[in-house]
Amino acid sequence: MKKRIFIEKIERLTTNIGRIDSFIGRLGRLIGRLGALVGWLGALIGWLDEFVGRLVAFIGRLAKFSVGTPTAGEISVGTIRTESR
Repeated sequence: MKKRIFIEKIERLTTNIGRIDSFIGRLGRLIGRLGALVGWLGALIGWLDEFVGRLVAFIGRLAKFSVGTPTAGEISVGTIRTESR
């Protein structure tokens, strides 16, 4: 009789350990998926940042050619001359 109770307790303990192990496994998979999602979002934001930067630079070049505005380098060097008479 005592042997049977002992075996039942061992079976219950191993079942509970199995449930805990299964929960830890599911939690690990969830964390892995979240990590992949965060990495993917980071890559997307980086790509978007670079795209917007290139777009702004392109628009700036178009504005320079169409209007003839000086660049910051030209202003700092002092190559722009104003005529005052």
